[in-house]
Amino acid sequence: MGMLIQFANVGFFPDQEFGLKRVSLELEWGKRYKITLANQDQMSGFLGILEGRYQVHRGRIYKARDYACHSDRLLLGDRVYKKKVGPFLTLESQPFLQFGGRRRAKRTLMEELRAYSLRHLQVYKLKGDERLKFALLSLGFQESGLILISQLFLRQLDGPMENFFTQLVQESRCALALVCHLQTPQEGLERWTGLANFLPLDLSQSEHGPTEVTDQTGQPQAEPSPPAPEDLERLPEKKGEPNPVD
Repeated sequence: MGMLIQFANVGFFPDQEFGLKRVSLELEWGKRYKITLANQDQMSGFLGILEGRYQVHRGRIYKARDYACHSDRLLLGDRVYKKKVGPFLTLESQPFLQFGGRRRAKRTLMEELRAYSLRHLQVYKLKGDERLKFALLSLGFQESGLILISQLFLRQLDGPMENFFTQLVQESRCALALVCHLQTPQEGLERWTGLANFLPLDLSQSEHGPTEVTDQTGQPQAEPSPPAPEDLERLPEKKGEPNPVD
């Protein structure tokens, strides 16, 4: 399917106990991953790198030129969005999308989720179930790039929300990663990882040296080779403090 993003010996606060050391991995278009970090701090740093909020201190990151990242933790409140729901979800400018292998109207999907009435509300004012529905719709309406899920699988979802999330996990055309850490309740994860072929990537030992990346059989994979230059954008090694962009 091709490389979407690749880490080559990436370090983020590598001299700190909570940092990441020599992380190497490759995520491909359309695949499903379960990524495990050692703790909440490492998970937050890892997510921030993928989201483009932090710059790494060591190593290289290679991205496909049309790489885009969509993260549930940003949609659920880590970032302030001033737009109204309708324009944010491009309901008028792009009313249709490919979802679940067929062309669907966004309005129909919103009505199935009992969320069409949200279209006139400002995103930053959404709370509770309204915010959950907005996050699900925003991720479900993505047709390319990487979807990061680190919170939704731990939330209480009603019937329509659970059905929508199931479709998202099984049928989205995007690469999709469920990101957790060693203290994450596994029962909240297992019900979702059983819905598709999730490849396990264990980064929980990255602070001790090179990360061992496993395939779906649990066997170690070789460290990825650099992608072809015409297919990527390279992010250079950065020194100093991380740079939040929002």
